[in-house]
Amino acid sequence: MNKQREKKQSRFVKSTPYKFTFGDVVVVDGENIGVVVNCWGTILKAQESEREEHNYEVYVRMYNCVKEYGESEIERY
Repeated sequence: MNKQREKKQSRFVKSTPYKFTFGDVVVVDGENIGVVVNCWGTILKAQESEREEHNYEVYVRMYNCVKEYGESEIERY
C-alpha cells in the first residue's frame, strides 16, 4: 500500500529544469536587484551535467527596463 502511495506522490513531485522562475528576486551585474519576468532555454539532456544554460529576462529597477541574462550571470537575492 505504501509503495503505491509513494509512486503516486513521486509522479507529481517534479522539479523545474530552470534554476530561477517567474517572480524570483535576483541580483544582476553584481549589485542591481531585479525580478525574473520570463525564462526559456533548452531541454535537459540525459545527464544534468550536460545541460545547456537557460536565458532569463529580468526587470532591473535601476535600469527601469527588462534585460536578458544568462543563468551564470544571475544570483538569487
